[in-house]
Amino acid sequence: MVEHAGEVALARGVRAESDPWLPLRVAAAAARAGLPIAPPTLGVLAQRCPAPQGRWPDTALSDLLVFLGAGEAMPPVFEALDRSGLWERLLPEWSEIRDLPARDRAHVFPVDRHLIQTVVLAARLITTVRRADLLLLAALLHDLGKGRPGDHSVTGAEMVRPVARRLGLDDDDEDTLARIVRHHLLFVTSISRHDPGDPATAANLLAHLEHDAVAMDVLAALTEADSRATGPTVWTRGKARAHAALVAACRQRPSGRLEVPDVPAVEASRPRGKPDVVVDLEATGAGTRHEVTLVVPGGGRSLEAAARVLAFHRLEVVEARIDLRPPGGMRAVLTVATGFGAPVDPRVLATDLRRTIDSGLPGPMRAALARATEHHPGDTPVSVLVSARSDGDGVILEVRARDRPGLLAQIVTAVLGAGARIDWVVVRTRGSAVEDAFALSGPGAVLSTAAVVEAALS
Repeated sequence: MVEHAGEVALARGVRAESDPWLPLRVAAAAARAGLPIAPPTLGVLAQRCPAPQGRWPDTALSDLLVFLGAGEAMPPVFEALDRSGLWERLLPEWSEIRDLPARDRAHVFPVDRHLIQTVVLAARLITTVRRADLLLLAALLHDLGKGRPGDHSVTGAEMVRPVARRLGLDDDDEDTLARIVRHHLLFVTSISRHDPGDPATAANLLAHLEHDAVAMDVLAALTEADSRATGPTVWTRGKARAHAALVAACRQRPSGRLEVPDVPAVEASRPRGKPDVVVDLEATGAGTRHEVTLVVPGGGRSLEAAARVLAFHRLEVVEARIDLRPPGGMRAVLTVATGFGAPVDPRVLATDLRRTIDSGLPGPMRAALARATEHHPGDTPVSVLVSARSDGDGVILEVRARDRPGLLAQIVTAVLGAGARIDWVVVRTRGSAVEDAFALSGPGAVLSTAAVVEAALS
């Protein structure tokens, strides 16, 4: 994709006839940049792109999540896809709710527009939950059953299962998404019929969710987004206070399937001899993702240098397992996305990394990186959580933020500046939401580190 005359257009030489996922990539790029899709591009996509078949690849789901997480920039792009018939190719079930009037007078939008508005509001809450991907998908799909007879919650839970399998979710995530859709009104009914401060109310709610902590976490945020998207009379201050009290009570009770970062297993060996930088880069499949293996002398400062060099070369870190515990320096396996054509030659990457470790990021590279990573505060706050480590002394620092260039480098710089030592790191990006976990030790591994990181990213 390229920007031309203020619109997103296809670059020359694109083979639309062989790529059913191209409309998603175009939509994600347009929403992320806040630009419309050029009408001729929409025509090419509608006429030439084949309909998706079978299970979605990981990159397609990621593009969908980036699109859904774009906030206020998403609806105009959605309307363009819908008018062109492209959206129904991706989600055939949408035809059952398109322009469907809402039955409840409190709703100010028809069903399809309500779902899109719920997604927009849910995008503001992606850093408040452990699974931003499930929040965005639930926001998009929770009223899908309204196009069929019967209880729309029950019907919707049945409809969402084949959709989840098609999108590539695993069995656990499929169960959780169906559970959220089945009980997406549970917080509202619990607050209206029971005392939110009564421990029995929280116990009953968790029992309905089969003690699924992920479902409870996502449902708490979905309830707020769904209520706000319904109409101005639904989410009152009183309901917001009662909801917050019930959520707090639920989080105090034991529940299952809580994802806790674990020590990463990193298999990367250093050649014998003098310590040196080792860089290996291999394509993974036919997409734009590559696996990068790094073996680098040193610890936290080497990670900071590596993160900056990767950001300078526009390699977006999608997932990573990084071990900085001695001996052997830093060992890392990263999945990176190359959003701008072919990736950099690994020899160039190694040279730039050596130079940066020895004498810092060169001036021209530093200026270019500053321009590429310039941050404009948005409406999505950064969440920084601290918990005790299970593998030794110190803390786990979890950072949830909206993805942006150079984010990993910013976090590492802030942590090291607070005086903490980084032992290992797990990075996971779900669409436009980042969930990074840092195992910290040393004198700086205290609660104050969280405040330093939060201030640096805000």
